[in-house]
Amino acid sequence: MRLTFKNSVGTLYFGDGAEFKITAVSGLYVPSKTYGTVRYAEYDGQFTYQSNANARVITLGCDIVSKNLRPALERAMRVLNRAGTLTLDYGDKVRKIECSQVTVSVSDRSTTHAVFGVQFVCDDPYFTDEQPVKAGIHGSVNLITNPITLPCMLSIRDTKRIIENAGDKDVYPIVTIRVVKKGTTASATEYGYKLLNNTTGKSVHLQYTSKAGERIVIDFGKRTVTSIKGGTIITNIIGNIAQGSELADFYLIPGGNEIEAVDLGTDDESLISLEYENKYVEAVY
Repeated sequence: MRLTFKNSVGTLYFGDGAEFKITAVSGLYVPSKTYGTVRYAEYDGQFTYQSNANARVITLGCDIVSKNLRPALERAMRVLNRAGTLTLDYGDKVRKIECSQVTVSVSDRSTTHAVFGVQFVCDDPYFTDEQPVKAGIHGSVNLITNPITLPCMLSIRDTKRIIENAGDKDVYPIVTIRVVKKGTTASATEYGYKLLNNTTGKSVHLQYTSKAGERIVIDFGKRTVTSIKGGTIITNIIGNIAQGSELADFYLIPGGNEIEAVDLGTDDESLISLEYENKYVEAVY
């Protein structure tokens, strides 16, 4: 097992082949929860009406033996003085998590040896993969083969894709619409873009007249809709979400999700992609 803690100050390595050895680790399993309960006089037991995961606390027991102990500890304390990202690498499995608070306690120290503990507090208790998942859901698919057999179709319009949420929790994606070419508006109400999760039955309609070269970013987790023109002009267009559409409704459930993206313009050409992070309740080694 190898752990890496990284922030703007620097990077520290713990575990296999690292300067700091791991003697104990905890906090990698299902996060603790806080429950809301109520009892009724006429019934035995209780009724649980709410369950929320608490912030995760990961604790490391560390040991270091070095002839250069003082500079090693000085560097470690500087890095551990700030929040950062903790990555756990087991060879066949990698998880990462954001740590908002870091506490260090030294229990034993000599000129060449130190024993200390590090406690990482993670506001979001869920682990993610090392990199986010990115997938295209709308665009042209090249059908040209070599050699070419005529007659043939050169390309088709791809508007649906099964998106696999490999994690344990519902996740909100970030959807990016790149406007390549604009045609004409289909109708006074049916224009813009529709995003549908056919698995959950939820959809979002962005009623917005875009322009060629524009990029639209919908961050469902942060509840923002942004238009970017010319690379620098950024405009908030969340007011263009159609009445009855809710950004909070568009998410990926664990398992397969059939996602459909529809450009409602006539003769429009656009590329629509999404990005998301799988969320895991554990990082068992």
